[in-house]
Amino acid sequence: MKNKKKRLRKGGAEHKEENMYSAETVAKYMINWYHENGIHGGCLFGNKQIGYFCNNRPVSIITNFRLNKLLYFLQGEYLKETGERLLRDDFYAWEYGPVVPLVYYTYNMYASSELPKQNVVEQLQRKDERFIGQRLWKYLPMKTSELVETSQAQDPWKYTVEVFGKGTIIAFGCFENYFKTN
Repeated sequence: MKNKKKRLRKGGAEHKEENMYSAETVAKYMINWYHENGIHGGCLFGNKQIGYFCNNRPVSIITNFRLNKLLYFLQGEYLKETGERLLRDDFYAWEYGPVVPLVYYTYNMYASSELPKQNVVEQLQRKDERFIGQRLWKYLPMKTSELVETSQAQDPWKYTVEVFGKGTIIAFGCFENYFKTN
């Protein structure tokens, strides 16, 4: 029988680590998803429409800044839909919204440039790939600035900054309280 690893978080609630991914693994999947779906330089190529994607709004390329905001929304929506964490890494309340520091520093060298296709070592489960793909299509038309504003208006980031200040960890309990009820 498989030994189930569990991790305790504040408040005593348990989350199964075996069902979670590192934020870096999901980030690589997301970057490659953008490339595999022909989303480059603000346009759709290949068998997709060239030019604008939705409501005459240009598509945003995948940058380090955008990547971190998308990870935040994926974590929240996954929690809301499944009751589980998608990512085992914690987010921090940085000035421009939630960030996973490891992911930020991994791609920081690209500044605001498009992130290149990644070599993937760890594979995601098909159900999680579908979930991520559906959410990326949902957020694709949003400008990165809208993702920042939306994440900063939500309780996990806002509460953490108000109570503990910028640069502090966003407690997973804040995600649970917010996304399970919104």
